[in-house]
Amino acid sequence: MSAPSRRWVKSRAALGPAVAWMAPLGSEFSCRTAAAGCLDAGKQASPRTSRGAAGATGPPVVLVTGLILVPEMHLDFSDLWVVLGLAAVFLSLLLGATMIRGTNAELRRLAAGSMQESPRWAALQRRAAALYGINLVLLLSVVWAMVFQPTL
Repeated sequence: MSAPSRRWVKSRAALGPAVAWMAPLGSEFSCRTAAAGCLDAGKQASPRTSRGAAGATGPPVVLVTGLILVPEMHLDFSDLWVVLGLAAVFLSLLLGATMIRGTNAELRRLAAGSMQESPRWAALQRRAAALYGINLVLLLSVVWAMVFQPTL
């Protein structure tokens, strides 16, 4: 197999886990949005919609898997696209463990106290949407780096 075709196969093989990991992110965001709608209607959200398990385990698994696969695929940690991909996954992990978790905890606290009409509720929902958007951009940048493999 020629070098360009091997590169194409490797990039497509690397793309699969990233896309598979991003699917729970979208479903978690949908569940959280649905949970907010249920809470607005006065119904109780289920534990699955208020806390998605995929959001807690996805980034660490992807980060560890990436660290393991770099030497397995005979790549260098100094390659620009590897650095970009691992840095973006680490930032996604950091964002989820700090700001997103805190915002969601505050939303759950306000929801339990029937405070959905307060200005704080709307501000927190906007903040959560913005944080999810930033996280999605980070994850899409990982996919971009793995597909196009930019170099200096």
